[in-house]
Amino acid sequence: MPLLKPASAMTIADQMEDQGAGEAVKKEMAFRVAQRVMTCCPRDKEEFPQLGTVKYVGAVEGQKGTWIGVDWDSGEGRHDGSLEGVRYFQARLPSSASFVRSHLLSTGCTLIEAINSRYKGSTDPSEEGVDD
Repeated sequence: MPLLKPASAMTIADQMEDQGAGEAVKKEMAFRVAQRVMTCCPRDKEEFPQLGTVKYVGAVEGQKGTWIGVDWDSGEGRHDGSLEGVRYFQARLPSSASFVRSHLLSTGCTLIEAINSRYKGSTDPSEEGVDD
């Protein structure tokens, strides 16, 4: 018989796994307010992934499923944390926030991934065009 974690030590994801929740639902629950996130798949016009802070996790009126409200560091969002007259959170700027589906966000990466993502530099010195 498998050992069970004490209820106080179980995370929401652990409880959902015990209850047989799907991967998509577990990923949605992995996000929490004040958490730092980045886009997984940069849009065509973006050279680098966007970085931001989660300000809201939950339902959005008139939409299905769970949405993640993010205030983007770049200030390049679509609104201020309100949507169709309903305030979900307060963004830093009038258009620095977006509501995003969880599958389009990542909660982190390794230091090497972050450096490569930010600077898009080659790690192979032979590709740097060093003069002899």
